[in-house]
Amino acid sequence: MRDADRLVEDRPVSVGSRPPLKPRKGEHVTRPEGSRTERRGVDRSSRSAGSGEDHPRRPAAPPVAPELPGALSVAAHDVAEAVRVVSGYAELLAGHLEPSLDETAQRYLDGVRDGVEHLDGLLRGLLAYVRVNVEPADVEEVALADVLDDALRPLRATLERRRARIEGGELPTVCADPGRLRDALRALVDNALAFASDEPPVIAVSAHPDPAGWRVDVRDNGIGLPADARERVLQPFERAHPRSVATGPGLGLAIARRGIEGGGGRLWLDAADGGGTVARFTIPDRPPPS
Repeated sequence: MRDADRLVEDRPVSVGSRPPLKPRKGEHVTRPEGSRTERRGVDRSSRSAGSGEDHPRRPAAPPVAPELPGALSVAAHDVAEAVRVVSGYAELLAGHLEPSLDETAQRYLDGVRDGVEHLDGLLRGLLAYVRVNVEPADVEEVALADVLDDALRPLRATLERRRARIEGGELPTVCADPGRLRDALRALVDNALAFASDEPPVIAVSAHPDPAGWRVDVRDNGIGLPADARERVLQPFERAHPRSVATGPGLGLAIARRGIEGGGGRLWLDAADGGGTVARFTIPDRPPPS
């Protein structure tokens, strides 16, 4: 077995979080075609920036081939294996050469690590987005408080480090896909943490009766969103803030929205009173027709 393969199988490599590679004077880094997140020339005039009851429903997604999820899972697994091998060899190379690397070579190696980390996150996000679009929702009765606790579990360390406070009132039992509801809540809380202000984050989760069931609000005290960005950021790969602030692949809110819509609800963003953003989504009392 090769050293890098042993490294990949026995001990997953953590590439960490590093600032983007910045070329020095005289250096040139080619940006792949289509890598920009702000795509120009796209007509957004048909998108609504409003919210509330007059928020238009999105058209139903066209039918997809039944074999697509399985094929994508296989492809994603193969690409993930290749990414791990590249990461393993990068770490072996670092261990072999790092003590003698000059500053420029170290920056190049950090760039490789950066790229591998970004590719891994993008791959996982794309697969999750495809799955939430093509796989049916598994709706059941679930306690919203339990789902919220499950959603917050992997975020506990970040919440403690940021001195964030989660405020939750009385939360009802709802009819939803527990996995998709968990992922949506996790994405909304994670988004609130990513765009927090200088103050310790305060994130309030509440539920309110809705004509069709329940409306859940996730309110934060962060830096907020421009009015013309509240609909746009719910689309895949869209960002309202520069990459120095929005470091992820730009899929979390899109996955959350599609997960909620798959259960018959809808998700939108509003400005919060006093600053920040409130993400609202509805959960119907009855599952959508299959």
